Amino acid sequence: MLLFTPISIGCTVVKNRIVLPSMCTHYCSEEGFITDRVREFIRERAIGGVGLFIVPGNPYGRVSGARMAISEPKYFDGWRELAAIVREHGAKLVCQLHAAKHQAGRGGAETGMPQDMSKDEINLIVQRYVQGAKNALEIGLDGVELHGAHAHEIAQFLSPYYNKRQDEYGGNSAGRSKLAVDIVQGIKEACGDRLPIIVRLSGWEMVPGGREIDETVECAARIAEAGADALHISRGMPESEQWISAPMDVEEGFNVAAAAAVKKAVDVPVITVNRILNPLMAEQILQDGKADMVAMARAHMAEPHLMKKFVEGKVPMRRCIGCNQGCRQSGLGKKNIYCMQNPRTGRENELIYLPANKEENIMIVGAGPAGLEAAVVLGERGYKPVVYEKENEIGGLIRLASLPPHKESLQELIIYRKKMLEYLNIKVEFGQEVTLDMIKKVNPTVLILATGSDSLMPPIPGIKGSGVYTADEVYSGKVDVGARVAVIGGGLIGCETAEYLASQGKEVVVFELGDDVAKELGKSRRYFMLKRMGEFGVDIRLLTKVTKIELPTVSISTQGFGQVLKGFDSVVVAVGRVPVDGLVQQVQQAKLENTKVFVVGDVNKPGLAMDAIYQGARAAADV
Repeated sequence: MLLFTPISIGCTVVKNRIVLPSMCTHYCSEEGFITDRVREFIRERAIGGVGLFIVPGNPYGRVSGARMAISEPKYFDGWRELAAIVREHGAKLVCQLHAAKHQAGRGGAETGMPQDMSKDEINLIVQRYVQGAKNALEIGLDGVELHGAHAHEIAQFLSPYYNKRQDEYGGNSAGRSKLAVDIVQGIKEACGDRLPIIVRLSGWEMVPGGREIDETVECAARIAEAGADALHISRGMPESEQWISAPMDVEEGFNVAAAAAVKKAVDVPVITVNRILNPLMAEQILQDGKADMVAMARAHMAEPHLMKKFVEGKVPMRRCIGCNQGCRQSGLGKKNIYCMQNPRTGRENELIYLPANKEENIMIVGAGPAGLEAAVVLGERGYKPVVYEKENEIGGLIRLASLPPHKESLQELIIYRKKMLEYLNIKVEFGQEVTLDMIKKVNPTVLILATGSDSLMPPIPGIKGSGVYTADEVYSGKVDVGARVAVIGGGLIGCETAEYLASQGKEVVVFELGDDVAKELGKSRRYFMLKRMGEFGVDIRLLTKVTKIELPTVSISTQGFGQVLKGFDSVVVAVGRVPVDGLVQQVQQAKLENTKVFVVGDVNKPGLAMDAIYQGARAAADV
C-alpha cells in the first residue's frame, strides 16, 4: 500500500504517508512548557503508527497554554524530549510556527491587519519566523511548518479578505504571497537545506471576498518555487470556522479536491486534510494521485492506534464520528480537547487501565454509552463483567440520537463497542429489568449503575392528553405525528427533532423559552443544522412559553402577550431529561455489604454522551 511507503520532505525521510497535523490541544502549561500530558498524547500515537507529527510552537510573543513555546532556550529540552519519543517509534517531529493571539477573526490580531503594518514591522515578522526556524534547527527537529491558513499572520497577508494593501505586499496574488515567500527564503538562507519547510494554506477560504482555489494554486506555486519543501492544504478561516474542522454534517474527504488542484501545479509533496477518517480512504486518495500524504487529526484522537490496528486486523478500531463535541468545543468546562469516542484522549497520563490483579464479580446495569464503555474497559483490563440490559439491543439513547439528519455516524459509538464486547467475550443479558432483589442474588463485588435518563415532562395543562409525544417516541417510529407539529423546546434535542420531522415534509413550529436555540451545540454543527432548518422552513418562536395544549390548538405567551395557535396535529415535548434513578436510590438505601458501587452516565446528570462515556471509563479504571 502507498500509505505505508516512505516519502522525502526535503532532507527528512518519513517512514509512511500518515500525518498527525497541528492541533492547539491546550495540554501544555500556561507558561508554554511541554508537559507529561503532551508527551503521553504524542507517545500513544507514535506507538500507533503515525509517520509525521506536526505540533504547534509559539516562536515569539505572549505564551499560552494552547501551544508550546519555542522562543527561548529554556523551552528547548522539552522539544528534544518530544522528538526522542517520536523517533523511538521511527517517526519525525515538525514544529508548526505560529504565534499565540496573532490571529484575525477571533477577537482580532494583536499585530493589527496587514494594511496597518509598516515595512519595518513586516520585516520583524520575517525575522521572528526565521529565528523560530533556527531554534527548531538547534533543537534538532525534523522541520518546520509555516501556518499560512486560518487567519494567522501569514494567512492574513495571503488573503484578499484581510489584505487591502496596494504596495508590494498586496494588490494582487503575487503581492499577497510576498510575506510567505520572504519567510521561506529567509529560513532557507539561515538554515540551508538542513531544515525542511512545510507551508499550510487554505485552498478555499469560504467567505465572500476570500481566496478561491485558483489563487491558492498560484500562491502555492510561488511558495514552492521560493523553497518550500511541502504544502499542506486546509480550508476555511475563523469567519468560516465550520469548514476548518468540518463536522459530521459534511461529507468525508470533502477537501481533497483542493489538495489535488495544488498538486498539479507543484513538484513538492502535498498533504491533504479534513474528514479523512479511515486508512482505506487515505490509501485511495494516494492511489488516485490527489495528494502525497494524508493528515488525520480527529481520526487519531478517536483511535491513537489506528494504523497499527489496521495493519494487524485483529482489534476493532474506534472511528471518529465528527461530533466535534470534545475537539472543537470546550471539554468538561475547560479548553483542553477531548474525544467522545476515546475518553483517554488528553488523559493518557492519568486515565490508566492497569491489568486486573484479582477476580471480581462485576455487574453492569444498562447498555447505553456509559455502561458499554465501562464493560469494554474492564474487558481490556482482563475482567469479565456481565452487562444487564432491559431492551433487546445495546446502545440506549444513542440508537435514537443517531436518527436525525446527518447524525448517522453516531452509530459508530455502538458499532465499535459491540465489536469490542464480542472481541473480549463479554456477556450481555438482554430483556433484564434489574431489581434490587436480583442484585442481591447476583451479589456482585462491583456494581456499575448506568440506568440512563427519561424525557422531562413539564407541568403544562394538557401535556398528558392524546397527540402529545416525547422526542424518544417520535424517533421510535411508533407514533404518527401528522402533518403539522409543535415542538416544545429549542435545545439540541428539540432542534434535532424539528429538523428530523421537517425533513419528512412536516410543517414544524419550535417554541423556545430562551432567546436562542441549540445553545449547547458546538459552533460548527450548529451552523449546518440551523442552515438546514431554515431550508426546511422550520418556524422558530423565541422567548415563547407554551401555556396550554388542547389540540388542535396550542396556547402560547410571548413576552407576556398571549396567543392561541390553531391547526396542530400533535405536540412533541423536548425540554430536557431526568435521571432514571429509582434503582440507584434503592441500592444506596440498601447499603450493600462487600459491593463497591459506581453510578455513571445520565443517571447522575443528563448530559452529553461524551461525558457519560468518560464516566464509564473512569469507573472501570478505578475498579
